[in-house]
Amino acid sequence: MSRSSRSSLFESLPSNGGSGYRNLRDPPSENALICREYCDYLWSRFFPYADQGFAEDFPVHLHQRFWEMYLGVTLLDAGHSIVAPKPGPDFGLTLGGRRIWIEAVTATPGEIGRPDSVPRFEPNETGISSGYVPQDQIILRCTTAISAKFPKQYWQHVTKGIVGEHDCYVIAVNHAEAYYWAEVGTPPFMLRAVLGLGSMYVTIDRSTLEIANQGVLYRGSIPKSTGAEVDTSLFLTPESAPLSAVIGSVTTIGAPVHMQESEHSMGQDFRLIKNPMARNVIPEGLLTRGEINEVTLGRTDFHVHGRLIEP
Repeated sequence: MSRSSRSSLFESLPSNGGSGYRNLRDPPSENALICREYCDYLWSRFFPYADQGFAEDFPVHLHQRFWEMYLGVTLLDAGHSIVAPKPGPDFGLTLGGRRIWIEAVTATPGEIGRPDSVPRFEPNETGISSGYVPQDQIILRCTTAISAKFPKQYWQHVTKGIVGEHDCYVIAVNHAEAYYWAEVGTPPFMLRAVLGLGSMYVTIDRSTLEIANQGVLYRGSIPKSTGAEVDTSLFLTPESAPLSAVIGSVTTIGAPVHMQESEHSMGQDFRLIKNPMARNVIPEGLLTRGEINEVTLGRTDFHVHGRLIEP
């Protein structure tokens, strides 16, 4: 498909098209129709930046392609002029005189039945299911998504002369598909995946029964079922210096329904986590909604500061 001509995302019904795509192509409900119309809107703005096989791949990898489209349009809404080199990172823009490259990737639940995959919950006869939140598996899926783009793919872009020494490099991870809940727990999963954050703790003074201290435990790795340790402290290592930041999001293709039910806006759930070891620091203004997390390194500890982005 030529970038100069736009076809519909819902023209065909391939045999390997997923159930989510089928529900959008032939909406069985008003909410499904709203979601389809939203995809059509995003596509009308995104198609000049899409690769040649985007529309053909959309029915097969619905969530991955939706995330790429949603991210691109959110950057456009933030007022950026973007490029999408083929081959190369998904998006590029210039901010404050610095070139910024952004890669879009999704964290999947993993292969069904594998011990390190996120387990699926099936509703019982009452239509309700319950169980623990598999936090370790979710974090592992987030680290897997990041490793798909860094460091190997980053250095490939550098070798080809696409990404320069002074360019910022950002990985935008949508981890909604890795589990079936909204963002749960403190700290959030993306912070745990790059800063080695573990569970919260509270110390109680037994004489007064008051809280004496509280904080977050450090957990720099998570063991896989094989016994191998997976590092979760990427942003505390010098090797991460080329990676300026990661963006976390749990936006799904049902976003337009949620937008109608609340005052949610595009990009509002984005979490920009700046790498304290970054060689090239992200300038202010990359995002116009969401939250920014910055890290202050001490001699023996570090502190994470969060602030909301005011549109």
